Amino acid sequence: MTVHMGTFYARRSTGSERSTQNGEVIDSLFNELVIMLLILKWRLFWLLLALGLSLTLGASLENKSHDEVQQLIACQQPKAPGLCRGRQLRYAYNKETGNCESFYYTGCASTENNFLTFEECRRDCMQRLRY
Repeated sequence: MTVHMGTFYARRSTGSERSTQNGEVIDSLFNELVIMLLILKWRLFWLLLALGLSLTLGASLENKSHDEVQQLIACQQPKAPGLCRGRQLRYAYNKETGNCESFYYTGCASTENNFLTFEECRRDCMQRLRY
């Protein structure tokens, strides 16, 4: 049903249109919830990994600062491009090869092994982990 209101036209939505709109809102909220749960899952995983690394590396980390320990733990994490739609060139340390490698970061849900430049990755991971 279309109602004339001066120079504007207002159209009353039908029941099926409203249910479609509600369905889209529910789908959008569900997608946001899934992304939030995946991010929490990653954070919990890395927290447990950090705890395990600190227990196994405890003696060798005693004389290091908190920031140095955090960086060493970050370098041990795998490369994770993320879950969003962005495309930013980043660098991550590959503990298998001992080198920093480029990858495209999507903008969310990554690990701490995510450096803006090759030089940062090399400085924080390649030089410190050789010993």
